[in-house]
Amino acid sequence: MARDQAVVLKERLNSEKRISFLTRQLDAERVRFQALSAELEVAAPPAIPAEARKRRTPETNMIDSVSRIVHRCRAAKITAEQAELVTMLQISTMAKEKYELAELPRIVRERVSSEVAQVWGSAFRG
Repeated sequence: MARDQAVVLKERLNSEKRISFLTRQLDAERVRFQALSAELEVAAPPAIPAEARKRRTPETNMIDSVSRIVHRCRAAKITAEQAELVTMLQISTMAKEKYELAELPRIVRERVSSEVAQVWGSAFRG
């Protein structure tokens, strides 16, 4: 049973009015938000410079390198034990030369073992 066209037309008109009202409210709130954001930026500049916020830690960079080194070892078709040794040596060298670290952070050493285990499967038990 179809509804009367007059009722549907009236509901559609009310819906258009509501959409228009909500759109105006949204626009007003968006302007208010932008004004508050601008006021906040003027009142309190960021405590950390933008370039410092984008910097990555040495640990993060070394963890990314671990993945690349392990995959190169896999492509060279060496064993998991050899791959772990090669990766540890290369990452240790990077830590000393590039980041002046005396020893590898624990999280990086753990990542080497987990990455080798993941790539070589359960046959390796670091």
